[in-house]
Parts: sequence; structure tokens; C-alpha cells
Amino acid sequence: MDGPTPDISTELAIPTSPLRPPVLFVRRGRGRTGGSTLCDWLIQRARRNGRRAQALDGDLRSCTLKTFYPLTNADGTAIEDGASFPDGEALGTIREWLMAELNAMAEDRVSRVLDLGGGDRVIQEFVQDLDLASFGERFAIVLVQAFFLGPDEEDFRHVLATIDDAHFDNRRTILYLNSGVLRSGQNPSSVFVPVTESQEFKDLGTAGIKTIRVPRIICLEEMRGLGLSINDVLANRPGPTGRRAPPTMQIMVEDWNRKLEIEHLKASVGDVLP
Repeated sequence: MDGPTPDISTELAIPTSPLRPPVLFVRRGRGRTGGSTLCDWLIQRARRNGRRAQALDGDLRSCTLKTFYPLTNADGTAIEDGASFPDGEALGTIREWLMAELNAMAEDRVSRVLDLGGGDRVIQEFVQDLDLASFGERFAIVLVQAFFLGPDEEDFRHVLATIDDAHFDNRRTILYLNSGVLRSGQNPSSVFVPVTESQEFKDLGTAGIKTIRVPRIICLEEMRGLGLSINDVLANRPGPTGRRAPPTMQIMVEDWNRKLEIEHLKASVGDVLP
């Protein structure tokens, strides 16, 4: 599924026009595979390029995106496009919340990044009530499903069991192989080989599904501890605590961001990102 590396100058050819259809980006796959970090990166990437994007945090156990994107400032004033989240974990509650968000999306034309924290059962049951493909076509919304995989082969087995080609176009389906969740001693260049060399994986590539290898960012926890977002570091600006990223962190985050942009460019998925 890997294509040739494009000829890229030091300035990447990142789409910058805000005039594009809104995207509903649905994180799928098992939990604890680094999906929330990539969802955060996608939201920040959209905002760097002048497009609005809102987090939908249905993972109430970790509340990662809810923490990153609060609804109000410290003084109580509202923040535009703060994270939306359901009132509880009951399936009916989440279904009503998703319906309300899709209704709002059809009106406000703002992209949404949905993180259910490995809640594939929710999506599977939700599409029994709403034909997402028809919804997206009717209201000109791009539907993207993204599976996040760690080195555990069971992550890939879960993908094969839950992948949905009835409501999501294969050309808008992305498999993220995340080196950021590798355990100590695991080699990023070889740990995914049992998956990538399997016939099932090759068949997905033949069907048009894209693969992106996510590099490791070793300063992630330190960055979060300083209260800094990816955009804060890339723009060399202070975060809410007034602290800036140290120079070494700036270099690491810039390098990670560049590698991730190149991976998306190689996979030709720029037009389906928020």
C-alpha cells in the first residue's frame, strides 16, 4: 500500500484553502493505540490551514479531546469549537448526541473529528439507524473512517472484523500503523511486518484503502505536562500556563510533524482530511 515518495521541497504542499466540504473523521479500532493524539493533530492541522474543526469526544473514560479542547476559558467565556461530548455512556445517549452533532454539521459546515475510544460497537449500531453514506452524499459531507493499530496482531484482526465498506468509501479509509505505542525494544521497521506481509493486508490495499505509518514522538508526555498543544510548539508560542517549549522539544515536534505530513502526502489523502 506504500507508494513512491513524492519530490517534496522543504515547504510541504499542504492544502490551505478553507473552501472545501466538511469532513466527518471517525476514529475506529481498539483503544490504547494512540488514536486520540492523531485526532488532536488532525484538528490542529485543520486550524493551521484556516479551517474550523471540532472534537467530538465520546470516550468518556479518558476524556482526552475534552481536556484538550475545553468549552470555556478560565474566565468563563466561551471558546469557539470546544469539544462536544455526550451526557453519559449509555448507547441511547451517545446515539442522540451523534444525531444532534450530525444535524448541526449539516447546517454549520464545520468538520468534526469523532473519537469514541475504540467504540466500534457504537458505530456499528449507529449505522443501523442512519445510512451514513446517504447522509454524506445528501449533505455534501466527506465521510472518513480511520483505524489505529499498534503492534498487536489482534489490532489488525479487529480491523478485519469491523471494517465498514457499506457506509465508508475504501478510498476514504485509512489504516494508521502507530509507532508511538511501541514497547521498549520493539523495532518500528519490523514490528508491523507480520501484519503488512499478510494477504489480508495486501487485499485491503488492492481495494483502495490507504496506510500511514505514524512516527514516534518521544516528548509527547513532556509536552502535555507543560500544557502545550502541537500548534503551540510549532508556532513557538506560550501555552495556557505561559510556558514555551524548550528548543529540543521544538525540533522534535517539528520533525515529527513533517514526517507525518509526508506520510499523508505519500498516501494521497490530503483531500479527505478535515
